[in-house]
Amino acid sequence: MKEVYEYSENFREGLKKYLNKRILVRTKFGGYSYDNNVTEFEKILFDRTFLITDIVVNGEIVCDHMWLHSKKFDKALGELDVDDIIEFYTIPKYYSKYKEKVYIKKSLVRVNLLNIGFEKIEDIIKRWK
Repeated sequence: MKEVYEYSENFREGLKKYLNKRILVRTKFGGYSYDNNVTEFEKILFDRTFLITDIVVNGEIVCDHMWLHSKKFDKALGELDVDDIIEFYTIPKYYSKYKEKVYIKKSLVRVNLLNIGFEKIEDIIKRWK
């Protein structure tokens, strides 16, 4: 199956200039969630996700929100309240997210959305509320 990559509509344009560079991010905690269709029992087994909002780099809002895996944040910070301010160092990188399978000229094609996410999150600290 051929793979096709296209850019996501909410491409996180503000992060493009920081691609592959180590940056300090200041953000607000927005809440926790789990993947769809997870039962209460499965929540014990699966990692939850971590919403950050108002993502700021060098005094500029570069992204309105992002979902991350919470394991690293849980270990560094414990439980957080909505609107707690946190900072961390990271490296923005491209990633692809599976979208759907389609047929183009009778060939099955897998379409992936390219987006920017954070890799190597380090030195996580809670600043204040």
